[in-house]
Amino acid sequence: MLGTELLLSAVVIFIAIPGTVEIPPPYPPQPPPPPPAGCEHEGKIYPLWSTIQEPGCWKPGLVCGENGILVLDSFGNGCCEYEDEYYTDGETVTRPDGVVCYCVGSETHEAAPMICPACSVDVVFVVDDSSSITSGTVAKHFMKNFLHCFTSQDVHVGVGVILYNCVPRTAIPLGNYTASDPALPGHIDTLVYEGGLTRTGVAISFMTHTSNFRAGTLHVAVVLTDGSGQQNGIPVEADAARAAGITLYSVATGMPGFVDNAALETIGGGPYNVFSTGDPCEIANRILQDLCGIDTDSSTDR
Repeated sequence: MLGTELLLSAVVIFIAIPGTVEIPPPYPPQPPPPPPAGCEHEGKIYPLWSTIQEPGCWKPGLVCGENGILVLDSFGNGCCEYEDEYYTDGETVTRPDGVVCYCVGSETHEAAPMICPACSVDVVFVVDDSSSITSGTVAKHFMKNFLHCFTSQDVHVGVGVILYNCVPRTAIPLGNYTASDPALPGHIDTLVYEGGLTRTGVAISFMTHTSNFRAGTLHVAVVLTDGSGQQNGIPVEADAARAAGITLYSVATGMPGFVDNAALETIGGGPYNVFSTGDPCEIANRILQDLCGIDTDSSTDR
């Protein structure tokens, strides 16, 4: 019996020994890493005060501010709507009937309607600045006064200028200005006349092949010259311009005794398309009546 008791005591002692071993506690959970300084937008982190999105048509401008994303522009500013499509300021759309509608972007969160004038015209002035034209002042006045002839009409008129002597050069590209742009007269005043030989045929060809006429607009060129000088090529180039869909008008400038009326009629396609510098609105009215089909109060009978 004594041996049995000793054995049981040993067993009890053997079993109790493992219970005295301390099991280490689990590691405490680690805190999550601090969020990066900045703003989260569509799964990407942007640094503080960085631009997330530039303002544009039907979307706001976004900047990462100290307390979150800042909205810099009302939703939709600068937009126009036309037949459930949205356009940004300055964009154009050509209707099936050929009228070019253009966007003057809204200044509120509402999209503005596209402006669809009754007629859209692109006009390029091709201006002789050779030595036989003693001053460019008359031509500049003519062009600036021409711009005012459309103020009361429902038309959209793009304006460009080409100067030429023996070599033509683009002074004001089409697409930069419209007739109603208040900055255009000041740009016309800065045009510099160079002098030199006269090559009107080359200038007309240059206009035909380089002017960025908009699709869907009426294309017009107004040539201001005295008609003198090296006039070889005028008939061919004027006819080529007309074949390309450009209506030509000519305006007599320079000293009256040196004006070549035959050359001016060749440019315009006949005497009915030859004008003086006295009243720029005569050409404007002719454009409105013959090309746009708009009645005007001033008569253009010649």
